[in-house]
Amino acid sequence: MKQMIIPVDDKTLCIYPAKDSTILDCQIEHLKRVRKWLSQTPFATLATALKSGTEKDQLRCMHQAERWLLKCHPAEIFGRYTRVQFLEDAQRLIHILGGVVSPTVLRKYQNTWPRKRMTMDEREIF
Repeated sequence: MKQMIIPVDDKTLCIYPAKDSTILDCQIEHLKRVRKWLSQTPFATLATALKSGTEKDQLRCMHQAERWLLKCHPAEIFGRYTRVQFLEDAQRLIHILGGVVSPTVLRKYQNTWPRKRMTMDEREIF
């Protein structure tokens, strides 16, 4: 099989940079998909509780979100998913949904549900 090589001058080679609007459109679409997915997780309930719930509701919803995340996070399979990682993940995910976790709630959450209790069987916690 013969290979065809077409001579090209440097003047005919054109490289066009990607338009910023195209990149921005992709990022917006991605963010919409992430929000839609998050709205089907316990993080949606947590975001609502952070906006208008009592502190007790916020702590309970945060506990539910951590239990859910522990079931599906790949690092947890190997026992390496730490409480600090969860709190960082929770803050990022809640921020995407338009909420903010206050430092006071974070401290109370750590005191209410210590990490060693989270790793026990659910029957032992309640």
